[in-house]
Amino acid sequence: MRTFLKSHPEIDIQLTIDYGLTDVVSERFDAGVLRCTGNSGYYHLFFF
Repeated sequence: MRTFLKSHPEIDIQLTIDYGLTDVVSERFDAGVLRCTGNSGYYHLFFF
């Protein structure tokens, strides 16, 4: 990520890690990653 940010200084990334449920719309997040529980272990990326 450091290389990407050096190449694109106009982009501001703020990373939040939360193990609870977060209302990403009211918190004004632009994107979110949700790890599904179960056997799959897949991650899903959502844009808001």
